[in-house]
This record gives sequence, C-alpha cells and structure tokens, in this order.
Amino acid sequence: MNHESSNSSLEIKKEFRGKQLIGYWYYTLRFARGQRRVIPGFWTKIKTRIASFSSLPDPIFILGSPRSGTTYLGELLEDLPESSYFFEPPILKYLAQKLYKEKSINFRTKILYKLIFRSLLFFSPGTGRQIIEKNPNNTFIPGELLKIYPNAKFVVINRDGLDVATSLLKKPWHLKSSEKSGKREPGGYLYGAHPHFYIEHGRRDEYQKTTDVHRCIWVWKRHHDAIQQISDSVPQNQFFTINYEDLVRNPDNVLPEMVKFLGIHNQTSIEAALKSSKRGKIESIGNGKSYLSDIDFSLMKDEASALTS
Repeated sequence: MNHESSNSSLEIKKEFRGKQLIGYWYYTLRFARGQRRVIPGFWTKIKTRIASFSSLPDPIFILGSPRSGTTYLGELLEDLPESSYFFEPPILKYLAQKLYKEKSINFRTKILYKLIFRSLLFFSPGTGRQIIEKNPNNTFIPGELLKIYPNAKFVVINRDGLDVATSLLKKPWHLKSSEKSGKREPGGYLYGAHPHFYIEHGRRDEYQKTTDVHRCIWVWKRHHDAIQQISDSVPQNQFFTINYEDLVRNPDNVLPEMVKFLGIHNQTSIEAALKSSKRGKIESIGNGKSYLSDIDFSLMKDEASALTS
C-alpha cells in the first residue's frame, strides 16, 4: 500500500472502512513480515503458526511515547524464544485511535482484535506463541485493551522529555516542513504539524501553529500524562514500569526482573535478552539538555513544566 503522494488535497487522517479496512489488514501482514528482525527456523515457524489456531496467552503491550525507547525495548523482548514481537502493526495503530475516540468495546471489536493478532502470528511468526506488540497509540487505551484481554500485561517505558523531543525533531513525523511530502505514518496521519487523536480538541489550532520544538515536547507530554494515569485502569500486578536510562545503563539490574514479570523464568531466555541489551547506546542519554539549551520554554505553557516535574 502506497503511503506517499504529491496530492496537496489529501485528507490529514486516513479512514478505512469495509474493503479498505481489509486491504489495510493485508498491508499490515506484509508490513509485519518486513519488520521481523529475528527470523525463526523452519520447524519453529511451523510450530508458532500451529499455535495461532490454539489457545494463546493474552498479549504483552509495550507503552510509551514515540522515541522513548519503545523500539529498543521491543527488540530486546523479540530475542526471547517464547515471543513473537510486532512493531507498530498499522491496522492496530489505526484501531487504537478509534477505541480512544469511541471508548466502547463491543463483541465485534473483540473478535476483530483477536483475529488480527492470530493472523499476524500465522503470517509473520516469531519464535514463540507469546505475542508482544509495540504501539505508542496503546498508551492511551490500556483500559480498553484490558476489556479485550483481561490478563494482558503492560510494560511502560519512560524517558527524559528533552531527550524524547530532541529525537522527535530528527524525524519528519511532526515537523512543519514535512507537510508537503505526502507521506503518512503507519496509523494513517500525514506527516507534518497535524494534531493526532490525542491532542486536546480545544488546542489543536495552537498545536498546528506553534514551533516544531514545542510540538515535539507536546507529543511527549501527552504520552507522559497518559502514563501517569495507567494505574487508574490497570491493576498493579499487570504493568511494569521501566526507565530508558536504567535499561541502557544497567540492563543486568533491570531486564531479569522485567522478563520474570512477564512470566518467563527460563534463564536462557533472560540471557538472550541481556546479550541483546549490549546494543544500548549510552550516548543517547542526556543530549536534549544541550541540544535545546537556547529554547525559551516559558512560551510553551504546561508542556514545558512537565519536563522538570
């Protein structure tokens, strides 16, 4: 499915219905195959595909802001032999937006989610039957996901807001200069200064007109606020909070506890995740403070106040 166009009249947010939704589902399956980093062996792949027709454990969801370390964390968990990790499945990014707006779960929604996950496991199997999904949009709907998967577990990752904003500024997703590119992110939004579903309705004009720096801090702040409220909808024993800085600096202290929280106690699996963690980059920590040192944060209202809270 093509996500680029030079047509300036493109709708900011793509909507999918009927055959379009089925087409986007098919695109998602192809996308998942292309994103798979750990390729299972032939018999492991067959075993995982067979598992997609059986009773499955509820998924594990990775929550956090874009550029907060969710991808790095997901790749560590992808190395667990028990898991099949999925990076931002486009149709699930889209459906998360719908759930956020509608705030209701019906039987059809439950069936759709379960069919999508099973189809992902069949057409793009990892090394195990435990599904792990990384999707920042899910940060805003943990309560809704629990209605579909009552035993789901959530791993929540935090990162310094200035570092997140700095990293976002190096991507085209929310930059004013990207608006004419015609490109879209997997959830359907055009690149540029367009407010995504989680931006406050009464401030959307302000979001579009403000600076790129403010906008990127705003994106982090909305996810940060959602993370602070997770305990309101998710039982304490079903979510695990981790800091990106701790994960990179001290994986030996953090990873084993997190993997055991997920219900995986196999020492070989823990060692696989620890081995993968050696790819963590210490130099990715603390860049934001110097990169944004000349910015006047007083113009950014409550978004900037959260950076020091």
